[in-house]
Amino acid sequence: MSSGTPRTFYVPDPPQIPPSDPPQHWSKVSSNWTAHLKSDKTGFDVRPIDPNDSTGCRLGPPSNAPDYNVLLKKYGMQVLAASGFLNHTGARMSEEIYGRLAFADFRNPTHEETLKIHPVLRPNMWGKTTPQVYAMMVPALRLATAVLDDPITLNYFHALSTPSDLMYTRLSTFPDGRTEECKTMEIPDTLSEAEQQVVYDKICKMQSYTNWGFETTDDRRYGITIPVEASKHAAEYFVPASQPGTCKTEIRLNYCFIKVLSWFSADQETRGYDERYRRIFVDTQTKAQISPERRARISLNSAIYRTTFQLASSILHEFAHAFSLAYYETHRSASAPSEPWVKGNRCNEQGHAFENHIFGGLVRPIDRQFGHLQVISAPFGFYTTHQWDVWKFNDHDVEYDDPEDGQSWEVMDAEDTDPDAPREDDRVFPVPQEWTEWVFSKEAWSIDVDRFGPSAIKVPKIAKWQLCNHDTKTWTDDELENRPQWD
Repeated sequence: MSSGTPRTFYVPDPPQIPPSDPPQHWSKVSSNWTAHLKSDKTGFDVRPIDPNDSTGCRLGPPSNAPDYNVLLKKYGMQVLAASGFLNHTGARMSEEIYGRLAFADFRNPTHEETLKIHPVLRPNMWGKTTPQVYAMMVPALRLATAVLDDPITLNYFHALSTPSDLMYTRLSTFPDGRTEECKTMEIPDTLSEAEQQVVYDKICKMQSYTNWGFETTDDRRYGITIPVEASKHAAEYFVPASQPGTCKTEIRLNYCFIKVLSWFSADQETRGYDERYRRIFVDTQTKAQISPERRARISLNSAIYRTTFQLASSILHEFAHAFSLAYYETHRSASAPSEPWVKGNRCNEQGHAFENHIFGGLVRPIDRQFGHLQVISAPFGFYTTHQWDVWKFNDHDVEYDDPEDGQSWEVMDAEDTDPDAPREDDRVFPVPQEWTEWVFSKEAWSIDVDRFGPSAIKVPKIAKWQLCNHDTKTWTDDELENRPQWD
């Protein structure tokens, strides 16, 4: 880190296959080449495959299994591993990561140990969760607490709890012909100390409006926020929270988080004798039919950071939904969008919008076409996109179904958009594992965030590794068969 700028993250240049005559797309020729990391780690030498040399990284998809993420389709596991996108140091997570308001007069001015976790995340909020399970969650709770204790979060929730009558309103006609008021949040750059305390008190009031727990689920969602239904003869369908038109909630996270954390703990305690955690990574590659010569070493100590990060981001995601339901009143129209938009977003899914606001993008496992345990373990690393909601709209229905998480949400179509026109490319970036581990460090929060604000922890998007994933919605069958779906 230089003295005047936030931390940056170095990775080598991606491998380049020599040009051919006539030119051919990478996907047609990559199986003929291997990439060798240069001794100075600035990039790769790319050479034709030598059956007598097994030291290079095999390019192209790890196997013939369908639907790999484009990063795996192009580079394969071994290049991503050699470039630092799967493994780093696996250093111990710091117990001292604090948001900039963690010790404010209205928060914890005396630095009491029992108050360092945010009030809405303390043990009393987690119902039947045992002390042993809660202890495994603490690293994720520390990161979520640091985010909740930052001024940028208070600015966000100040805007989200603004009465909807005072929000910017746009009338939008949805595909079914109805016209509704769509509200947009105005997030301030700063708040006064008095305003910060008001918002902090609203966040703390969520102790009365929601609770946390885990559930076993058959789908791949990380969590869900469920409105609490009122009694049969009550005036409103849901139990009101801050005012009529709002509701109390229950937050349920995927129980696979606990399985993975507990299996990792057992692996560490038994020094590898308990193999359940490491079997996740072996079984994932076996299920994907990845042959041994195309596999890569996956550091268990690095991989657990990805699980812990996903748990922290899921907590923040679901809390944003719960806060919205508790303060954003929607009683004027039963069919009106249930959550407001953040300026610049196409989609009004508040959980994703808040993640994007904090981390500068959605950080997700590079391949999510597996079961619960594999997704939460993220064996192939993380990726993010240039714009989180670039493809998040549906021209023919009011709700958009995300094939990755099975959730639906309301969207606002762009004005004057041709419904048959291709959408812009979804630009995809692999995430350096060093960043995933760094956000759990004392250095990140006590030095960079303290000096530069939360922009210092936004996920790095390294341009030279960018891939363009094409929208194939309007492609012909011949194009789907023969045209590359990424570049």
